[in-house]
Amino acid sequence: MNKNIRLLHSALAFIALILLNIGYLQASSLTPPDSSEVNSPCDSIVIPIDTLSYCVLSNALPFTFEDSSFTESGFYFFHHVTEAGCDSDIVVHLTVKPYDSDARTVRISVCANELPYIIHNTALTQTGQYTFHMQAADGCDSISVINFVVLPAPTVSIIGGGYLCPDTTMTLSYEGAARNTIQWSTGSDSSSIVVDSAGVYSLTVTSVAGCIGTDSAVVIAAGYPEFSISGPADLCWGETTTLSVTEGFQYLWDDSTSFATRTVSPWLDTTYYVSVTDTVTSCHSNDSISIHINPLPTASITGSPLEVCEGDSVLLTAAGGVQYNWSTGETTESIYVKATGTYRVTVTNEFGCTDTASIYFKVNPLPVIDILGSTTFCQNQSTTITLTGASTYNWSNGSTGPSFTTNTTGSSPSRTPLSHWKWTSRSCSRR
Repeated sequence: MNKNIRLLHSALAFIALILLNIGYLQASSLTPPDSSEVNSPCDSIVIPIDTLSYCVLSNALPFTFEDSSFTESGFYFFHHVTEAGCDSDIVVHLTVKPYDSDARTVRISVCANELPYIIHNTALTQTGQYTFHMQAADGCDSISVINFVVLPAPTVSIIGGGYLCPDTTMTLSYEGAARNTIQWSTGSDSSSIVVDSAGVYSLTVTSVAGCIGTDSAVVIAAGYPEFSISGPADLCWGETTTLSVTEGFQYLWDDSTSFATRTVSPWLDTTYYVSVTDTVTSCHSNDSISIHINPLPTASITGSPLEVCEGDSVLLTAAGGVQYNWSTGETTESIYVKATGTYRVTVTNEFGCTDTASIYFKVNPLPVIDILGSTTFCQNQSTTITLTGASTYNWSNGSTGPSFTTNTTGSSPSRTPLSHWKWTSRSCSRR
């Protein structure tokens, strides 16, 4: 009831003001103003009324004007005193119209890859309900509610890409929802493609909601790893050698070892294989090395006798090769030796393979002979001569003992030291 009274008062005040203004206009048109009133900032009666019109929808209530709130249509009177001390009246004409919630609520769906979404100078990036104060088509102030939904874009990640080795192919694939639409830059719409050349391959995936996700894979052409195997092409039987591969790769030999070097001791002609992988491109290449086994020479030494008396020498002869290297430093096929010792020779054949032989040679010292007994005697007498320093004896009369007895002259051995010695039963003798 108070509200109705207030509206009634406002209406009556508005009508009264109109009548007062009409009277003022009539009075002012009939009676010229006093000169003292011309310079006055205020009229003696009132300043004409200002009327302000507003239209709002019910969802924008309450309507507020100068700290006063209103929720219904009507005329509302406001009295002011200006800074100059003059009276001033304002009438607010408020029109309230019903709000159609369905017409004022809007759903907007945007794909995540299309963000931010701009509306009413506002950037929206997340799902939610957003309220905007705006003017409706009929000119009334309104509140518009936007239910904003961010639709997820399909996550696209191509499996594959990288280095493409020579004479090979690469498979690029996508794993995602089966109902998504797939389109490769090659034109294929399958979940995977096989490529055999370098390039950039892109994939566009469209979800059921129409959101788009993309990804690309780079395929780079790579070459075979460049490497070499170092090692001898020939070995002598029984020798050991080391094979080496250029460093900086991964290795796999045919014996499953994985080092850059490999020690081998082949007994027969053998081929060794290695697979080398580039650690950057993963490309691999194979190579091999063959080793031929050369036979060893058979070294031998001949010579006779191998035991002699002091002062004698023997010719030792080596055989089995084309080059000879004696322990004495000599390099001829045969050498003379006259000192006790073991003599060795290294024999080298036409392949450079070697063998060694040795022989023991002994030099026996000459016997030191002492003669005991008289070498002169009287007629009709005899003398006995005894020799010492030897192991066997051979007298001119056939005797083989260390002593010799004679009673005749000329039949005894000479006093002169023996001048010739020979080898007999591992002993040196004189005659």
